[in-house]
Amino acid sequence: MHMVGLSIFTVGIIVALISAAKLPLSSQTWSDQLVIYVFAIFFALFGLWLLRRIPVTSNHQPTVTIPPTICISIELLQQLLSEMPNLKRDIEQSDRIATLNRVQNLLDQTIMPFTTQQQEIFQQFGRSQGIKIIMIVALGERLLNRIWSAACDGHFKEAAHSYLKALAAFEEALILLQPHQK
Repeated sequence: MHMVGLSIFTVGIIVALISAAKLPLSSQTWSDQLVIYVFAIFFALFGLWLLRRIPVTSNHQPTVTIPPTICISIELLQQLLSEMPNLKRDIEQSDRIATLNRVQNLLDQTIMPFTTQQQEIFQQFGRSQGIKIIMIVALGERLLNRIWSAACDGHFKEAAHSYLKALAAFEEALILLQPHQK
C-alpha cells in the first residue's frame, strides 16, 4: 500500500506540473487544462494521504546481539591500558616509527570503538556521570594525539610527559566504569 500511495502521489504531481505549464489562449482567462490540473492536485493529495496513513515497516531484523555496552567499554579500556607499557617503551627508546604506529593502532582499535558508544554510556550512567567518563576518555585521546605529534617532531621528552597524563586519564575512566560492571 505504501508503494501505491507513493505512485499515486508521484503521478499526480507530474500531471499537475505538465497541465499547469500550458498557458491559456490569448482570448481566454483560464487554460483549458485547468480541470486536469485540479484533478491532478486532488489525485496527488490522495496519494499523499495514502502514503502518510500507512506506517512504514522495516523487514530488517537485527541478527547480531550486542553484549552490554559497559562490558565492551571496560574491555576496550583494559585493552588500551595493557598496550600502554609498550607505548612507554617505544617512547623511551625514541623509536619514532614504532611510537607513531602504536599510537595510531591504539586510536583505531580502542578509542574509536569506545567513542561510538557514547549514547549508550549516557543511558547507562546518566548524563552527569556519562559526561565525566566521556570527557576523561576524550582527554586521554587528545593526549595520545599529542604523543603522536611530539614523536613525529622528535620531541620524546614531551611525548613521555603526555604519556603519563594519558595513562592517568585512562586509568581514571576505567575506575569510573568498573563499579557499574555486572
